[in-house]
Amino acid sequence: MLAVGTMLVACGKKNKQAVSKVHIPKTASIAAVIDLKQISEKAPNWRDVFKADFLQKLDVDIDSKQVAGLQQLVERVISSIDQDEKLSVFNGQVSKDRNKNHFALTFVIADVAAFEKALTTDKGITIVKNKDSKHVFLDNKTILSWKEGSGLLVGYEFKAANRNKELVSKVAELRKTTAADALDNNNQKFKALLGENHDIAIWANQQETRNFSPSVEMYSKLSPTIANLINATKYGTSYIDFLEGKIVMNGKTMFDGKATEKYQTVLGISNENVIKSLPIKDPLLLMSLSISMKDIRKIMEEENAYDKFDAEALKTLQELDLTVKDVAEMLSGDLVAAVEDLELNNLQKASAKLVLGIGLNNRKVLEKLLSKYTEMGLLQKQDNIYRPVIPLLGFDPQIIVTDDAVFLTATEEFKEAITSAKATNLNEEMLKKTKESNFMLFLRPSEILRKIPKENFSDELLEELLPKIESVIVNTLPAKKEVLEGNVTVYFKDKKTNALQQLLSLKPQKVNN
Repeated sequence: MLAVGTMLVACGKKNKQAVSKVHIPKTASIAAVIDLKQISEKAPNWRDVFKADFLQKLDVDIDSKQVAGLQQLVERVISSIDQDEKLSVFNGQVSKDRNKNHFALTFVIADVAAFEKALTTDKGITIVKNKDSKHVFLDNKTILSWKEGSGLLVGYEFKAANRNKELVSKVAELRKTTAADALDNNNQKFKALLGENHDIAIWANQQETRNFSPSVEMYSKLSPTIANLINATKYGTSYIDFLEGKIVMNGKTMFDGKATEKYQTVLGISNENVIKSLPIKDPLLLMSLSISMKDIRKIMEEENAYDKFDAEALKTLQELDLTVKDVAEMLSGDLVAAVEDLELNNLQKASAKLVLGIGLNNRKVLEKLLSKYTEMGLLQKQDNIYRPVIPLLGFDPQIIVTDDAVFLTATEEFKEAITSAKATNLNEEMLKKTKESNFMLFLRPSEILRKIPKENFSDELLEELLPKIESVIVNTLPAKKEVLEGNVTVYFKDKKTNALQQLLSLKPQKVNN
């Protein structure tokens, strides 16, 4: 949907005329608004992405008759579309009968005469004139309509009999949407988001979009908690901004605060006991997770979940004289994994300087578990350090138990740092980020790429893009009363050039089939 939408955007500045705006209806399941003026100012050549060679670089099948036809259509009309206006793409209400699902794209035409001339250079396209509008059928599931300078493209997911009649009817229906029935006038969060002037603003009715994923219902049946959380989720907003040296993406999920109040404390942050002993200052990759096992245990007890685990897992724990409740009691809910360095000689041989830390609530339970394996002759113990009697696949990990956490590492210097209880070596910026995030993933793509032999990496686009990227951070924040928020930030090495311009600087190379 968005691919088709974005392909009808562009340049060209002509004398403006008032056009009748097509509103995004409040019944839309998903909507995106793209600020063409901002995009054009940040990357004047951004329309190059619609050229055949660039699309080929993105692995778009331009040899496909349908894709090639669309690409050629965009190249013809692109100069007549108003670059100073916003473009909207949205899905209608989601139907379980996918034959009824449709999407729409609205845009402003700067030069109607040029637009029509560009269309008719394709002899297979016939313009149909109506009382106050015109349209063309691009195939038997898509219509392109315009009324003065107001462009509207509507498409269905599948072809069907009498589809052309439905398309004309749907165009008329959408053009009748009033401001009072518009999405932004019926959802204040989306209206506020549009007022923030982001490059791309997105809205999703998450009750509607559940129909895109029937598996959600299956997961809901497994746990009343999951069902309650899904039913309490109302809608989400997100945005994408291309800034100097970085791309910033933010997403918020809005839910019923009263219905989720008892679950919000699960997303607390308490990873300090693990982070403080992490022996890596500048990780190549770091992942941290922090949840409240105390609150999860409470939920599991309410749902009688302890007896619902896999029979084999229960049997194994029983043989170790433990229960699922014991394991839940053992954990604090915090986990940190970090890689300082790695080496990949080939797909069969790899080595890495890494450490895994798991927060403990009850050290005695863990020691009881490890003692069982020691008695079975699988582990050997020295003070608070355990290690396998037989290395696993050439990996010789050491299990280091402290009062607050258990660490797993095969790197001797990491073991020494943890057992000597040194203060955390993690850099201040990263430390701050982990302390404010329930979940965080940090990686340095360009450095990781350097560790991978070229013969094991064949993606041309990523091979060209990743060296430009300094780091990527993905994180989620603690749940507030009615909002769950997450961010993705991509930092480029070039801090002065806009990130969109840097993406477009990727040089398309023709793919050899």
